[in-house]
Amino acid sequence: MSNQKKLHACLALDGGGIRGTLELVYLQELEKRTGRKVHELFSTIVGTSTGSLVALLLTVPGKNGKVVSASEALKIYKKWSPQIFCSKRFFSHRFVVGYFIVSLP
Repeated sequence: MSNQKKLHACLALDGGGIRGTLELVYLQELEKRTGRKVHELFSTIVGTSTGSLVALLLTVPGKNGKVVSASEALKIYKKWSPQIFCSKRFFSHRFVVGYFIVSLP
C-alpha cells in the first residue's frame, strides 16, 4: 500500500446570473494552460444558481458520450443566456436544465 495520499480538488462556482460567462472564460484559460478539461482537473464540481448551470455543462456527458470543454460550454451558455436571464421569467429551472442538457453535442 502506498504512503501517498490522493489529493481531491473541489471547484465551487458562484451564482450571479450572466456572470457565469466570466467563470467559463477563466475555466477556458485553465483548460488552455493545462491541456485538460475542467472535469479532469477537479474531483468535485459544484455551484450555486448560475454556477450550478455551469457545473452541469462541464460535467454531464452529451449525446456523443463526451463532456464538453469550457469553450463549448461558453457557447451553449451564451446561446441560452438571453432566454434565461431576461426580465420576464417564462422558464422554470427544470426547463433550463433540460435545454442545457439537450444542447450538449
